[in-house]
Amino acid sequence: MAHSDEAFEDHTASPAPWPQTYPVGARIKILIADGHAVMREGLQRLLSAETGFEVIAEAADPAKMAALAEHYQPEVILVESCLGGESVPALLRRLKTSRCLSRVIVMTASTRHEDHVQFVRAGACGILTRDTSSEMLVKGIRKVCAGELWVDRRTTAEAMRQMVDARAALPLPRGGTNERGTAALSKREREIAGLVAQGFKNKDIAARLFISEQTVKNHMHNIFEKLGVSDRLELALLTIHHGLI
Repeated sequence: MAHSDEAFEDHTASPAPWPQTYPVGARIKILIADGHAVMREGLQRLLSAETGFEVIAEAADPAKMAALAEHYQPEVILVESCLGGESVPALLRRLKTSRCLSRVIVMTASTRHEDHVQFVRAGACGILTRDTSSEMLVKGIRKVCAGELWVDRRTTAEAMRQMVDARAALPLPRGGTNERGTAALSKREREIAGLVAQGFKNKDIAARLFISEQTVKNHMHNIFEKLGVSDRLELALLTIHHGLI
């Protein structure tokens, strides 16, 4: 059952770093942030009935979303794209300043490619349009929690192209990844990192390289460990930065 967004204790401890791999069997904690009560209630019922999901809180406005996110530190936040009249970049900035490490999936009525690119550039890990089925919603949450982007390849590639064009010399993520880290990658790992940077998902990479999807996942785990990155977008930006594609 989701907690009320009316009252909660102050959270003073610093949030723990996002795990490189999510523990098998662990419950995925979800925060729903939507200005429409009927949407929150519907999503809460749907997701609470799903094995391994726990809707821990609901918020109807940006301020409550940020406060609840900092307090509960959910794995995933489902947020309405115009919550409280704020833009997606503004909403994600709120979460960053609130010390929230959650991965964000944007729910939007927009089908415009330009809007989706903006969401990814702002830091969204997934995009769900209003016509998304409940099955795809559940799958998207699981994929995002596993460190993947739930965004079509065209949007991912365009978002990264714009990032590179806007800033020729990208800073290294997390301040700890360096040339030696990328040099430690095997030939196959470099190949996979390059495909990730082009927006390919694990299933597509497996088909392209004639290997199993599980093998791709194993390589991805090793790549994340070697480079000290935590998700595909961070890996893609680092890959572009070091010219691995």
